[in-house]
Parts: sequence; C-alpha cells; structure tokens
Amino acid sequence: MKLQHHHQKHHHHHKKTLQGFNVTLIDDSGHFVATPIPSKATVPAGVIPQWTSSDILIATVPTSNPDPTGLTTTATAVSNGTIGITIAATLSNGQVVQGTITVTVLNGKFS
Repeated sequence: MKLQHHHQKHHHHHKKTLQGFNVTLIDDSGHFVATPIPSKATVPAGVIPQWTSSDILIATVPTSNPDPTGLTTTATAVSNGTIGITIAATLSNGQVVQGTITVTVLNGKFS
C-alpha cells in the first residue's frame, strides 16, 4: 500500500475551461461524436451544444438532439459534396466555443 498521495488534487481544483471540441466521424453512416478541448474540460451544466451543417443541400443534422449531452449527432446525407459539420456551445459568459470537421458525402456515405 503506497500512501504517496502528495495532495496532487489540490493543484487542480479549478475546473478546466472548455475551449472547443474535437469532432470525429465514427462511421460512414454520419454518426459524429465531439470531445471537449482540453480533454479534462467538461461542458458546463445546462449548456447543450448545437450541431450545424455548412450546407443542408449536402447533409442535414437534426435540430432536436436525442442525446441529452448534445455531444453526439447523426447527420443525414442529402447529396454528394464536401461540407463542414460544426458543434457549438454558448457558455454563460456569452463566449461561443466550437469544433468543426470537414467530411465528404458520396452516395449516402460519409468520409
């Protein structure tokens, strides 16, 4: 049993401020997941990120998200092309933090 805790927790008692999101496409069906930047950051309580598509003629994202955290979404392919899928959250101080991934839609598949 090592008792070397050294009270490291006390150096990090201020929460990491959310600065943005890394967005990942997890399959070719348009499932996206966002992870906070920095990785230790959390989305503040009551803040639900919103997803948008840069061109709804190529792909759409649902306006009402079934995921209560708002950190995942499923885009729907409309036509072929390249677009940005963006997640954005407005913090209590009015600052908007976001993340974007550029994806290509071809024959209903995302890449």
